[in-house]
Amino acid sequence: MNPALHTKSGRFAYYMHDASSAFRFQLTGDLSLERTQDLEQARLTASSVIGRRDLIVDLTGLTSVDASGRELLKAWQALGAQMTVISAQGQVRIQWMTGLRTTVVGSKPGASKWLPPQAAALLAAALWALLLAATAVAAHSTQTARKRQQSAGMMARAIMRAPVFCLRRIHGGML
Repeated sequence: MNPALHTKSGRFAYYMHDASSAFRFQLTGDLSLERTQDLEQARLTASSVIGRRDLIVDLTGLTSVDASGRELLKAWQALGAQMTVISAQGQVRIQWMTGLRTTVVGSKPGASKWLPPQAAALLAAALWALLLAATAVAAHSTQTARKRQQSAGMMARAIMRAPVFCLRRIHGGML
């Protein structure tokens, strides 16, 4: 079974991930009475696919859990489901909401290696600003170098003409 999103409302969703070593539910949003019935039906339907593999339930995305949600999760844990979260902070939050033991797994399996969109936009803006600054510095350096070359050329011409000018003055303009 491919990872699939199942939702009954905009406030709760669950994803099912079927891997060779485990079957995983990923829960997000508010787990309440009307959602627990659908979620339990999904587990019962998937039980024939799960077989002897581990059942892992990622609780990281939950924002609230009511009494019926807590009872469902406790029943799943009694059936052998492993409750997981991706951080120690998430573990404290979920344990406070549910009263369940959870395991910190460190990161989402298959989590994206890409930057979040806001961070990517900020990084792109910073790189753009650096590029503009480097272009301005290079343009200024080029102008300064030209001015130095022009000044050096004028100085060289003046130095080359100085002996002739001095000799003209000495000989009364006859050179």
